[in-house]
Amino acid sequence: MYNENKPLLKRGIKPGFWRPPTDNDIGGKFDKTRRAWLSASNHRQIEHVYHNMNRRTASDVAFEFVSLSRLVLPVPAMFNASYTVYHTGDIHVTGALLFTSGVSGFISETGEVCDSIPRFGWDLGLIKEYNKVEWYGKGPHETYWDRQVGAKVGIHKNSVSDMFFPYVRPQETGNHVETRWTKITSEGGNGLLVTCDDLGSLFHFSALHYELETLTANSPSYKRHSSLLNEDDITMLRVDKLQMGLGGVNSWGKTANPKYLIPVANNHFSFWIRSITHGDSLEDVLKHRP
Repeated sequence: MYNENKPLLKRGIKPGFWRPPTDNDIGGKFDKTRRAWLSASNHRQIEHVYHNMNRRTASDVAFEFVSLSRLVLPVPAMFNASYTVYHTGDIHVTGALLFTSGVSGFISETGEVCDSIPRFGWDLGLIKEYNKVEWYGKGPHETYWDRQVGAKVGIHKNSVSDMFFPYVRPQETGNHVETRWTKITSEGGNGLLVTCDDLGSLFHFSALHYELETLTANSPSYKRHSSLLNEDDITMLRVDKLQMGLGGVNSWGKTANPKYLIPVANNHFSFWIRSITHGDSLEDVLKHRP
C-alpha cells in the first residue's frame, strides 16, 4: 500500500486478538490464561486463498482477495479474511472468527479455563514517519469499554508518541472507543484513513510506536519500567471491534465485569481503509466511498 509513491506499511495487516497485559490482567493471571491468543495473533496456517482480478460490478470492484486460516489454538478455530479493493482506492476489510459448534472456551497451559478473548480486531504496522493522529470519537485521553464516561465525542489530535501513557510497568495503553474515523499521517499530512462501516459499527483504535511484544510482560523485549523503553521503529495501528474492559474491583484476581468481556464465540468485524494526501477533503472522501 503506497502514498505518493512511498510505502505506508512496514508490515502487512493481520488479525489481532492480544493486548499487552495490564496490572489488573497480571493480578488475575490473564497474562497466562489468555496467552494462547498471542500465539493465535502471530501464527496462522493458511488453508485456502481466493482472488478475483478486475471484477467489474455496479460497485466498480477492481480486486478481491479472500483467505481462510486455521488459528493455532487448543480448539478448532478459523479466521476468514476478505479484502475488497475499489477503483477509488478504498479497501473494505472484513474478518470473521469461526469456532466449531459448541466451543465456548478451552483449557489454557495453566490448566485453567479461558473463556474470553482480550481483543478482536486487526494490527497494521505503518512506517514510523506516519506519526500524527486525528480521530473522531471519544477523547482526548485514553478510553476503554468500561472507562469512557469522562470522555467527550469530538475530533481530537495528538502525536503517536504522546498516545503512550508511561505507567510504571509497560502495559496496555492508548486505546480510544466509539471511533467513527481516524487518520494516521506524516508531518506533511499524507497517510492512512480508517473509517467505520456505519454508525452502528463504531470501532476501538490505538496508535503507538511500540510493538505489542515490547509492552507484553515476559516477552524477550520487555522492560520492567516504562522509563527504560525505547520506541520501536514502527507505528502500530490497532483497529478493533472490541477490547475487553480493564476491570478494577481489585488487582489480585478480579477481572472486568462479564458484560465487558469478549466471549469465545463466532464474531465478525469490518471497516474501510484508504491512502490519503494532505489535500484530500475528508467530506469528499467519505461521500464517494463505495
